[in-house]
Amino acid sequence: MFTPNQPKVSTEEISTVNSSSNGINKSGSALTVLLALTLTLATAGCQSEKKPETSSLGTTSPQTGATQSTTASTTSGAAGSQELPPVLSDLPQLKPLAGVNLVKLPDTMIICTVNGNPVTVSRFKREYQSAIISLQTMLSMQPEKMGQLLMQAKQMGVALTPEEKKKMIESAHSAQALEGKPLATFLKERHMTEAQFNEQVLELGLAFKCGTKVIESQLLSELINREIALKEAHKAGFYQKAANSYVQIKESKKFKDYVSTARETPDQIREEIISSQMIKMLLDSIAKSAPTASDKVVKEQFEANKAQLKHGERVRLSHIVVAAPAVDAGPLKSVRTQLHEQQPQLTAKELDDEVKVIKQSQYNKAKDYLTQALKGADFKTLADNYTEDEPARMAKNGGDLGFVDLSTENGPDKLKIMAAVGKVKAGQVVPEVVETNFGYHVIKVTERQAAGDIPLAEVKKPLEEMISAKNKEKAEIDWMAQHRKSADIKLTDEFNKAVASGAYSLTAAAPTETKTSETKSAADSKTGTAAPLAKSAASTEKAPKAQN
Repeated sequence: MFTPNQPKVSTEEISTVNSSSNGINKSGSALTVLLALTLTLATAGCQSEKKPETSSLGTTSPQTGATQSTTASTTSGAAGSQELPPVLSDLPQLKPLAGVNLVKLPDTMIICTVNGNPVTVSRFKREYQSAIISLQTMLSMQPEKMGQLLMQAKQMGVALTPEEKKKMIESAHSAQALEGKPLATFLKERHMTEAQFNEQVLELGLAFKCGTKVIESQLLSELINREIALKEAHKAGFYQKAANSYVQIKESKKFKDYVSTARETPDQIREEIISSQMIKMLLDSIAKSAPTASDKVVKEQFEANKAQLKHGERVRLSHIVVAAPAVDAGPLKSVRTQLHEQQPQLTAKELDDEVKVIKQSQYNKAKDYLTQALKGADFKTLADNYTEDEPARMAKNGGDLGFVDLSTENGPDKLKIMAAVGKVKAGQVVPEVVETNFGYHVIKVTERQAAGDIPLAEVKKPLEEMISAKNKEKAEIDWMAQHRKSADIKLTDEFNKAVASGAYSLTAAAPTETKTSETKSAADSKTGTAAPLAKSAASTEKAPKAQN
């Protein structure tokens, strides 16, 4: 018997409390359709050219914790000035790196050594490609991040060139990009205008371009930090515990599936996982030294921000979810996709028919729960026993979604819910089943509030988490800054000779050489052949990486 995957519907996905960052309001389900397309276009259009771009963005260095002026172009792999990026400014011995395009260097070259351990070009390229895939995955699974990157792009002065815009729009309008459909049909199905479609394509492309700039400016520094942390983790005796964790991880189906298709050797994968576990243990031990958020500090933060802690008229909702995902959204796959994976022999028509049968069955279940609730059955008991919102069922919270602020603009799914809620009074059940991209919802209005102040009790936990996170981050920054001062970090002779030749500057033509598969992979991400990666990013979690 086929059962749809149970969605993990969080409060943030359905409701919001005094927050504008609850999804991309104007995009909705149409954005989900565009993600793979526009990420592919961004890869093709935004990385093919490197133009100087300046910035006055203030960023916090992960090494020093100081606020610095970041120039988007001062990266080890992007065009721009002959200065080190701010995250490497505390390591003056690396000054020769400025203006060098690391992607052009031979894979076998060692860029630098950290406490005697090599950081190779092949590893840099591999980590760069992995970071790009992670960026794609993040934008696919957390569309709200696009807005944050667009703000950062504005601060950094990053923009799409006219040529990039032209390429992206042309590609976006092609039949291949539009599932073989004419543009007019594609737009009509998604209730979008051509202008809205073009705007989303360009916005996601710009967000992706900004993300790649950040990656380029920080990657080598992160590789150096990793080597420093690994040395200290070994000294702290974390190797054996990490190796034991690997023994458990390697028995998982996800690990076995990855190994069967990975380019890395089993030994490389093993060492990477163990190294990652060791670094995590080290960071956890550093974080323990950070002060916790005391009630006094929490109250001070609350009082300092009290003027902003307001809410408009709002309603508190509880719901029962019956899963029937309509679209693929990260790890949550649509009913159609799940069916196709389980029964690949089905034709398109057979799939459509089966989807209808399953959705009708799921709707009938939701209708039955609604009928029981309207007849007076305890809503909390129904939700705790029958909701297919897995975290809510485990929490036994009666399907509580928290408050939804009526003054805050919401995405399409939330708008459907709020339209159904209408003027339903507190304590009453919405008299209809509501369908969203997650499936079917039975909803109860548990409370209504007029506009007012958000009480401390409501934000105490988020404030505690925010303060504790900042304290832990500071402890890690301080620790790394101290250890970078004492680390033995130096460029290799072969790197210095290569730089002196001038063949690997940002403006020089790429030298003729035989490309390995890894070099080709890095180059592909700049010419658009990373399309398969972009298309799969929306539904594939980041796999383990191999350390050189």
